[in-house]
Amino acid sequence: AFAALSDRHAALRTTFTGRGHHLQQNIHSSAQCDVSYVDLRNQPDPVWALQQALDHDVRTPVDPTRWPVRTTVWRVADRRSLLCINMHHLVTDGWSCNVVFRDLLALLERGGEPNDLPRVIWQYADFVRAQEMFLRAGGLRAEHFRNSADTGCDQRDGGRCRFEDDVGQGFGARGRDEQAPEFEGL
Repeated sequence: AFAALSDRHAALRTTFTGRGHHLQQNIHSSAQCDVSYVDLRNQPDPVWALQQALDHDVRTPVDPTRWPVRTTVWRVADRRSLLCINMHHLVTDGWSCNVVFRDLLALLERGGEPNDLPRVIWQYADFVRAQEMFLRAGGLRAEHFRNSADTGCDQRDGGRCRFEDDVGQGFGARGRDEQAPEFEGL
């Protein structure tokens, strides 16, 4: 299922070189799908050992120059395990995590076979190219975000945003189409 997931989403098999304005992405043709399996059943307190291991894992940075995703499965009982997929922010965001996990669950239900899953239309590299074109064409400017009154964002209302211009309306509609809060559409 993890190999099929990486085949579906190029970002999960993308490493990076360089820094700042010289950052380059390298999309690998196949995933290396390194999943670490750790059996904690022999620990005196497997749940405590799991908490310690998970805390350590989420505090350990993912190195996107080596691989952008770290996947670990900890077994704490014969029929109880925990899966942690730690992805670097260069290859994912909150909205993308939902897509990746939805696809992973669908793949697990199908025994790892993606045959009847809808084709992924936009890869992350396509999104980046679209963003670059949008910004070169004038895109959003800093004055749109000077304060919450300008953006229509009300921090007292959970950061909900109202958009008054056509660009903002387009992003808001996209977010609604994907059932995401409007700021995630940005």
